[in-house]
Amino acid sequence: MVLAVGNWRQSAAAALADLVPTYTRTSAYGLPAAIEAGLRALVKQKPPRLASHDEWHATVADAIRLASEGWATTALSMGWTEHDVFGIGPHGSNEWLSLAVWVAGRSIVAMDDHRAFTADDDVYYLERWGRPNTTFVAPVMLWEIGR
Repeated sequence: MVLAVGNWRQSAAAALADLVPTYTRTSAYGLPAAIEAGLRALVKQKPPRLASHDEWHATVADAIRLASEGWATTALSMGWTEHDVFGIGPHGSNEWLSLAVWVAGRSIVAMDDHRAFTADDDVYYLERWGRPNTTFVAPVMLWEIGR
């Protein structure tokens, strides 16, 4: 049984923490080694030509924050794909908006198998029905863009 912790967001996050299985921890963030290696490379990577310097660095910071706060691990344990969390369109974020690209500095407070909720009531929805974003473009990982 989960007791109320403050507001509904905190209560929901506490309830989800009790229900969500832990993704197999393989390194510092509890993510698969390939993702962790990608995140390490991402931090050192120069911004791609198609992105503004500030926008790119904000996206990189959000990707690292998702990993360090455990949201990436939680998402993967609930069936999100690596592209759902850290993907981007091969020619820019407008083609594919992963959670790391979409979050834009907002704080995630709860998550389920197809949504992430932020503190300011914005909601990220996975498009599970047929994945329309992948019809015309195959996403790449953030650390692969521009290669």
